[in-house]
Formats: sequence, C-alpha cells, structure tokens
Amino acid sequence: PDGSTKLVFPFEATATTATGKQRVIATGGTVADAIERPVTVHPYGAELTRTSGSIISSAAQLQFDIPADAISGSVHADLKIYPNLLAHVTESLQGMLERPWGCGEQTISSTYPSVMLLQFEKQSKQSLGPLHDRAMRYAGLGYTRLLTYMAESGGFTYWGRGEPDLALTAYAVRFLHDAADFAPVDPDVLNHARQWLFRQQQANGGWIAHRWYAVLPVEDAILTAYLARVLAATRSTRSEEHTSEL
Repeated sequence: PDGSTKLVFPFEATATTATGKQRVIATGGTVADAIERPVTVHPYGAELTRTSGSIISSAAQLQFDIPADAISGSVHADLKIYPNLLAHVTESLQGMLERPWGCGEQTISSTYPSVMLLQFEKQSKQSLGPLHDRAMRYAGLGYTRLLTYMAESGGFTYWGRGEPDLALTAYAVRFLHDAADFAPVDPDVLNHARQWLFRQQQANGGWIAHRWYAVLPVEDAILTAYLARVLAATRSTRSEEHTSEL
C-alpha cells in the first residue's frame, strides 16, 4: 500500500504485423488503469526505403524496382498527394514541432519550427487548425526557457552560466525578433542583447570569434558577416543608446 515498484517483462513477436498492439493493465482494490501502444513488427531482414515524387497535372506514374530477394509480404507503399508545394513544406515543419529542450542553442533550434509555421500561417493566411495552438504554446515555452540562459550583461550563454557567446547571442536576437509576433517577448530583452553585441564590436567594425582550438582569422570574418546580417535584419523596438555602422 502507498508504494511503487518496477516490473520488467519480456514478450515475443510471433509474426510480422503493421497493426499490432501491446497493452498493460494494472488493477487494484479501488482503482485500475491501462496503457496501450501500437507495435509494428518487421520481418527479419534489412529494411530498404525508396521514395519518388512528381508534380501531377493530369496523370503520372511512379515506378520502383523491387529486389528479387525481397521477403514475401514485406513490400509496403504509402501514397501522399499534396494540393500544392507549400503544403509539402508545411507538413515538414509540422514534423519538426517539439517541446523546447536542451541548452541555449538547442532551445532556440527546437522552438524555431513553431515560429516558422506561425509565420507561414500569417503570411499565407491559411489556418493551421489545431496546430496553431500547439505552435503558439511551444513558441511561448521556448521564449520563457531561453530567458534562463541570458546573462546580466545582455548576452546569452549555452548553459545559463559562464561567459556569453557572440554567435549564440546573435542567434537569440534573430529568434526573439521573429518570435515577437507570437510570444510575449519583452522588447527590453531584445534591445539588451543587441546592445551587448554592439559593445563587443572591435574598433575596425568586426567581431572576434571564440578561439576553441587554433587561431583561424577566417572565423572572425564568418562571425562578423553573421552578426552584421542579424543586426541589420532585426529591428530595435525603441531608440538604442548605442549606434554602430554595419
């Protein structure tokens, strides 16, 4: 009573199936519960996948070569028809939607597909349906999580401690700018991060990349180009105290 335990049990698949189910039932004196998961059992062999696509106006044929040694009954085909090319892109973004997780960089990368999908909805004026609420929720969660990686100076760190990173802060600035239409982004957070980037700018107008290993001047040029592009593409929500030529 009032305790818990873990049970490990084996089970054996006796045949291949695409509609299998595995159910575990727990019963008690007054309560009961169950969990069921779909299980696909593949035949014993090497799985091979082939894809083909075509723009269809009236009629089209898709051809595949099936190996002579393919296991009998193992061949399976899925057909998807999209109304337009944008629908194909939208589906790809849908598959990338996930709850924000990981370090500072991973938090941005895992949230960006939600922001991009919302941008597509806004620009195309095509409703996402139930996906809209999911994308909005993830955009808000991603922004809130990203704040935990922001240093007092305004830069962003990978793990919420240590020195801020130039490239990561620029990535965060771009994300905050794009997410502002869908999440309650504090304009001071965006401006503070931009100001930090300007303060790191060298007298010659460039930025110096972090030296992880050997000193490679080309890395400074790449970082400078990236930061210049981000700062030029993002806007400040109010007059910035510091100005710089890009």
